[in-house]
Parts: sequence; structure tokens; C-alpha cells
Amino acid sequence: MTKFLLILSFLALTLVSLGTRFFAHSPVFWLADPNSFYEKVRLVLSFILILQIASRPPRWGWFRCATGAIAGVVGIWVLSKTFTNAMMTLDSLSILAACIAIIVTSIEGRELPVKTVQRASN
Repeated sequence: MTKFLLILSFLALTLVSLGTRFFAHSPVFWLADPNSFYEKVRLVLSFILILQIASRPPRWGWFRCATGAIAGVVGIWVLSKTFTNAMMTLDSLSILAACIAIIVTSIEGRELPVKTVQRASN
């Protein structure tokens, strides 16, 4: 389930990044800011998401702490910018979704085992 969250967040960031770069005048992407700073934030979060998708769940402790701290700081920044109406809607939704996915996967302790059901033999 956590890989699914990471993949969906990566797709959302990629869609917003590509949309603001190539289709900035489309009505859908009027809700996103084509500013280069937001593009850099999306790029950093996409890189972290790719690293977390590529690695297996019992990740290194330093990696989990660093990515969780980065995502926490960016998430707080996004919330404060959104509440002051300084960030566009599509940017805040996609970046906040990526931050939540990174934080959820950084606090996981181990890979969840898959339980198999054994049938009783008669």
C-alpha cells in the first residue's frame, strides 16, 4: 500500500510539473504556478519519491530521518503558504500529497508480512 501511495504522489507531481512546463495556458494548469522555485521543489520531492520507490521498506535509519525531516518542513511550508493564499491550489495539493506519502513511508518500521491462509485438509 505504501508503494501505491508513493507511485500516485510521484504521478501527481510529474503531471503538475509537465503540465506547467508545456501546457501553462491550459485552463487546468491555471491552478498551478509555473514559477521555477516550485518546479525545483517538485523536482526534489520527485527525486525523494523515486528513491523511496526503488528501496525496500526496512530502509536505512538516516535515510528515513532525512526524508521525513525534509517532507515535514516542506509540508509545514506548504500549509502556511496555502493558508495565506500565496500558493496555487494544484501546487499545494500535489506537494502536500507527496509530503504525506514520504512521511508515512519514513515512519514505517519494517515491511509488513503477508499472511497466507492455509486451508484445512479433510
